[in-house]
Amino acid sequence: MISFPNARITLGLWVTGRRSDGFHDIETLMVPAPLYDALEAVPSSDGETELGLSGLPVPGDGQPNLCLQAYDLMQELLTFRQDTAGTGWKVPHRQPKDSSQSPLPRRALVSKQSTLSQQSSSSRQSVSSQRSLRSPGSVLPPLHMHLHKGIPAGAGLAGGSADAAFMLRMLNTFIKPPLTTSELTTLAEQLGSDCSFFIRNEAAMVSGRGNILTPQPVPIDFHKYRLEIVTPDIHISTAEAYRRIRPKPRRTSLSNLLQAPITEWKHIIVNDFEEVVFEMHPEMANVKTGLYDQGAVYASLSGSGSAVYALF
Repeated sequence: MISFPNARITLGLWVTGRRSDGFHDIETLMVPAPLYDALEAVPSSDGETELGLSGLPVPGDGQPNLCLQAYDLMQELLTFRQDTAGTGWKVPHRQPKDSSQSPLPRRALVSKQSTLSQQSSSSRQSVSSQRSLRSPGSVLPPLHMHLHKGIPAGAGLAGGSADAAFMLRMLNTFIKPPLTTSELTTLAEQLGSDCSFFIRNEAAMVSGRGNILTPQPVPIDFHKYRLEIVTPDIHISTAEAYRRIRPKPRRTSLSNLLQAPITEWKHIIVNDFEEVVFEMHPEMANVKTGLYDQGAVYASLSGSGSAVYALF
């Protein structure tokens, strides 16, 4: 079984307040974008569950890859179901690590490395593997998984969140009866605030700490535009970006502003992280300016960066 987790971009991103739980309240319109990883899962012949990694580098934080975390979390849920003879449904509680189908047409995307990037093919991640900590006899079948990264990490494109959500969707095919979309969404929230977006994988207005999703059509016809995503060779820590940002309460809604003509977005649709990230990396402001110089009708940082996208 193979799937292709896609990236997402953010149309506007407001950080409107700090929450008592340590997260921030945000408001943004998330839109699927045609930049992909490849994720494969096949039955294991040796009884081991492991994940192979290749493609672009995936910086390690000492934790298992989110795909393995998704496998283990699903296992926890199914073990609970088995232990209670299916009389209840419970999502194992985990604190998400971050706060943060009308997909863009594949032909609309031109993804390119910025001239700031010095990354070459020789620096790409060699094939490596991680194993699940689960013991034999697990409810889920043991799997050999492989993740090939095409979405840069630390770029504000939510590639890791997409991988975790697509892993849950793939695992759901092994379950009888399968989880509902609502149950999968609730489970995905435990892996990270952005993960739940990729269960439905459709444009949505996102609020709260990133866990409140309201499906909303994109206010423009993306088929009429060319999307370019520039990915500088800079890794932005989402946690660090949130530590530096100053929330700004709003009196209007981003949803209302997005109804304005796209020619006005340059002046009214903002990503609050730009102030912080451009101060940390001034060269990134030049990337955005350069896209406008090339004729972009709208350009913005995606998420907390470092990717900058533009519509032409």
